[in-house]
Amino acid sequence: MITAELYRCFSVLMRYPDLHMASVARQAAQAAAFLPQAAQPLEFFCGVAEDSGVKVMQEAYTAAFDLQPLAAPYVGYHLFGDDARRGQFLIRLQEIYRQRGITPDPGELADHLATVLRFLATTAGSTEHGALARDALLPAVRSIHGALAQGENPYRHILQSLEYCIDRSVTTLCTAPPDVEVFHA
Repeated sequence: MITAELYRCFSVLMRYPDLHMASVARQAAQAAAFLPQAAQPLEFFCGVAEDSGVKVMQEAYTAAFDLQPLAAPYVGYHLFGDDARRGQFLIRLQEIYRQRGITPDPGELADHLATVLRFLATTAGSTEHGALARDALLPAVRSIHGALAQGENPYRHILQSLEYCIDRSVTTLCTAPPDVEVFHA
């Protein structure tokens, strides 16, 4: 199962890069050491981040997530597109976050991948966590990873690792049926 620390690291890595990104990537690789299929892509990303510097990683982030609509880092967008159900999903996320004292980063919507991951770090191992990870996060991460998988952008490695970790986590956590009304398109 993914630890809260690993979710926290993924959350930081899915935000716009800053000077701490390379060290957080290293922490993520160490936290994922028990899952070689997750740790290897993180190690590769670490090497790129350490060798390239923050400016190059900021350019890679922008190229991956801001300039490619199919890789937009918004969970609800990948589930519902611009449909009104995305609005309902955003409202539901805000309610859930409020109960846990989570606020999205300034200027970001509640379904930004970094915010969803930060929330999941606070709920690791719970039923609430498993349902959101299975019904919303995993399909969105698969979609985003698919949009980046064939390119050279280093963020594809983060998404590869994240997808593997979530998939492993939901197979061990989820026993409840999917919440069709809230999390499915």
